[in-house]
Amino acid sequence: MTGVRFFFGICGGFHSTPLSGCGNTWQYVSGPTGSWTGNLSAFFLDLYNARITNVTPTMAHGDWVGVYGGAPGQYLAWQNYPSAAPPAGVANVCPNTPTVLQYLPGVPYGVRPCSTVSPFSCPSNVSDCASYCPTLNGGVSNPGVPVDDGDHGYNCSPANPIFVGWQNLYSVAQAVIGAAYNTPTAGAKGLNLFEFDVEQELDMTDFPVQARFIVDNSQTSSGNPDEVDSIRYYMGQDGYDIGRVTWSAAGSNSNVAGFNCTSVYGDYARTMGLDSILSAIEGGYIGSPANPSPTSEGLWCGGTLGQMFQMPVSHTAPNVADLHAYPCVADAGTPYCYSTEPAANVQGEAQTDFNDVQFFIQYVDPGVTFVLGETHSNSNDGYSETCEIHAPLTAASSNVAGFNASSFAGYTTAVFRPWINLPDAGACFTPSNQNGNQNNLGPYTPSQE
Repeated sequence: MTGVRFFFGICGGFHSTPLSGCGNTWQYVSGPTGSWTGNLSAFFLDLYNARITNVTPTMAHGDWVGVYGGAPGQYLAWQNYPSAAPPAGVANVCPNTPTVLQYLPGVPYGVRPCSTVSPFSCPSNVSDCASYCPTLNGGVSNPGVPVDDGDHGYNCSPANPIFVGWQNLYSVAQAVIGAAYNTPTAGAKGLNLFEFDVEQELDMTDFPVQARFIVDNSQTSSGNPDEVDSIRYYMGQDGYDIGRVTWSAAGSNSNVAGFNCTSVYGDYARTMGLDSILSAIEGGYIGSPANPSPTSEGLWCGGTLGQMFQMPVSHTAPNVADLHAYPCVADAGTPYCYSTEPAANVQGEAQTDFNDVQFFIQYVDPGVTFVLGETHSNSNDGYSETCEIHAPLTAASSNVAGFNASSFAGYTTAVFRPWINLPDAGACFTPSNQNGNQNNLGPYTPSQE
């Protein structure tokens, strides 16, 4: 193991509180605090001493502490009108029915509350709704479910009144980059920022409002709303590769073994998350394609641009592609695999996935580094399935076998990051259960990749 990816929060939760004053308007927020940066530097020094020199910071804008405010109704907004002009030639694209939103200070838009109590509008019972609470959908749909006006969430979702502000977020990012540069001593650049994952797994197909993490149109007074240029600036300031600033994407699994199709981007639908992020960075289209077909296999197949939204600013493409993928035949309607799925099925799906990744890389640039940013581990959750998505314990080995059988093997630099579930209690926390590479016998050791 030569690298590690880690999350850090903005305003609290899991001991990560770099900013003070969260819950107020951005002018009254400050940081990062000395205690937080001190702990970060100590963590980086531990990594350096352990010869783990490649680090990938992932900013968790939503933290882990939930909605801010006192009484449940303290920070609510009615979603009636756009926060910016609608696309040219398109009128009345925003919802006419008000939607109640609540806010997290690190996120430039609102989230749908999980409550059936008036005026909240969770359409089912609270337990059903709660599983979708982290979905930052801007309130333009039922939790986790795209609707017709979803493509206009980027324009229609109101600004967050307690957003910490872009410059405050950049100050935290600058502190992380500077701490890596100054490990083990000032100016040593002992750690390599292999990648800066600005926000993980953006889903701009279902929820285009998340594109505000790339270029914002609602909080322009709180700092440069172009997060691409801004994070790249601070990376370059300390001599790191600005092309390593990116946003990770989630892979898509079919619920029919071997099924594959092309998407509205002309690429394969299994890698549509990568296409969406690339399109958003390059000033292309995001959102849900019109009239996709077929629709029953779990993938966004075909379709037309329809009312997909075109981003207002274009940038050069990053030189790293980060895909979070757990190859398997999906349990339809869920994000999970079947725990009893035969190894051959997982291997076949992995081979198809990696072939599709090669198609994407060829389109962008054959020199792009590919990162399988999250994938199967063989950590047992205590029920003879993996700790991530209920996959069979053989899934990690099958994943590697599928990679080796694909045309992508050896094509370009590929890095595997099995998910190691350290924060969770129970069987997944047991150190002896973290077998991604243990004793050089795990499925992801270099000799077996």
